[in-house]
Amino acid sequence: KYAVRTGGGANHRMSLHDMILIKDNHIDASGGIGPAVKRARELYPALPIEVEVRNLEELQQVLAISPPVDRAMLDNMSLEEMRQAVEMAAGRVPLEASGNVTLKRAAAIAATGVDYISVGALTHSVPALDLSMKVATPEKQAARLDPGERVANLRSELGERVVILGHHYQRDEVLAHADFRGDSLKLARDAAQTEAEVIVFCGVHFMAETAAILAKPGQHVLIPDATAGCYLADTANLEAVQAAWDELNGLLGDAAGSQEPEYTPVTYVNSSAALKAFCGEHGGIVCTSGNAERVLRWALGRQPRIFFFPDQHLGRNTARRMGISTEEMLVWDPHYPPEPDAVQRARVVLWLGACNVHQRFRPAQVAAARERWPGVQVIVHPECRAEVVDLADDAGSTAHIISQVEAAPTGSRWAVGTEARLVHRLQRAHPEQQIASLAEVSPFCGTMSQITAG
Repeated sequence: KYAVRTGGGANHRMSLHDMILIKDNHIDASGGIGPAVKRARELYPALPIEVEVRNLEELQQVLAISPPVDRAMLDNMSLEEMRQAVEMAAGRVPLEASGNVTLKRAAAIAATGVDYISVGALTHSVPALDLSMKVATPEKQAARLDPGERVANLRSELGERVVILGHHYQRDEVLAHADFRGDSLKLARDAAQTEAEVIVFCGVHFMAETAAILAKPGQHVLIPDATAGCYLADTANLEAVQAAWDELNGLLGDAAGSQEPEYTPVTYVNSSAALKAFCGEHGGIVCTSGNAERVLRWALGRQPRIFFFPDQHLGRNTARRMGISTEEMLVWDPHYPPEPDAVQRARVVLWLGACNVHQRFRPAQVAAARERWPGVQVIVHPECRAEVVDLADDAGSTAHIISQVEAAPTGSRWAVGTEARLVHRLQRAHPEQQIASLAEVSPFCGTMSQITAG
């Protein structure tokens, strides 16, 4: 138990005496979830209760129990089932993902929006600590230089031939070596203005792609970890978007495919180069979180409808700010396409994508922040859910959030709804203000964490 806490985890419970866990055998023996919970409460009214559910039907039964149980455990569910469970629970009962949890799957599981992830392997499969003594040769010792020294040595050798870009969500140890710091598009533009032969982009793969698109002839773009992807960007690929486009074409265009549908495709810059090219081929455009409203107004000036991907929340928040009602918007789930009449009514079709950091903020956290800090200003990223943006005092891009905090007077209080590293950096940079994450447990971007100084 202590080792788990020391490693940064949290104990599910200390032993069998401090929480009742109702599993499948208890449910079957009691004749159902309701009778099992009723019996447990009769025998041990003071103990919290967690119920293991094997499918969404059982989760629905748990959600119908009043007063609600303390937690529902999603047992061996797929990522899609977990996402549906989060939407179904809507914060009424905390959800815990369990079963087949590995380090490789943990980030994807967290991105579904569940509240807890339990990892049995932390205790039942812990590896032994190697305490053997090894003697390093001088050559090996040189290879073991402090990462900062190694980077400094390489920078000294390469000089102005290399430029290092660091996104706001990177580790501090990485940003310490960055020549430029900022959002993805700004960094790509900054690098293209230099004479560097090599651009090292410390971010995720779509950012490196963007830098490669804007790079001058002779410039080469590298990313330190090629597996550092983006959950949001990966929710939409060219094949799936093309299939959706073809279906829209059949519903609103020419069924024979000879006429384009009455849509302008708009992709968020947080997407693959293939989707940016798709928009170019179909008379569309790329937007950022800072210029999304201006881009959507341009798009509606060309065609009466918009197909926006991959971030549904940025698209919805921007369209609502423009006066478009939610009834005129439609979420396109590639696994469950909407009915034709729903498509006919929609002015804005939103791809079912979301940022695994920003979608974790909840309305309850806004209320809790205002209760904790009277007079606090809540500012969030527009990739957050609409109900969070509605309750916030302001919403805008990362650059907007930074500029608002920097311009604020001494003594200002801020609850910031964005990635934790940026919030912590703002705290340190502005000690004259009170700056904290909107969530008590600040969400980090896991894929941004893959890049280290070493």
